[in-house]
Amino acid sequence: MTTTLLFGFDSSARRADTLGLEPPLDRLANEQFEQAERRRAARRDMQANHSSASERIRAWERLHGLQLPRDPNHAALRLVAVGTGLSIETVLQEQRQRSGSA
Repeated sequence: MTTTLLFGFDSSARRADTLGLEPPLDRLANEQFEQAERRRAARRDMQANHSSASERIRAWERLHGLQLPRDPNHAALRLVAVGTGLSIETVLQEQRQRSGSA
């Protein structure tokens, strides 16, 4: 099949779009854009003053694809505190609540 460019218009690209077939690079760019948007939203949630400590920590977990460590001496707890803008004591309190020993 030949593609004719008429006035700089690629008819095969238009035909692919109308069939719901997105060129691979466009699809990749869209996926990367959507992923970046999700990360920005998670960062906003993580730092939002109106969000509870639990919500902020869940946003941190979503952003990093990790769970809050169960060990109260785990070094990552300080990173959670810094990333969420919470005190280490607040993070430890959430950790205790999750384990049922609050």
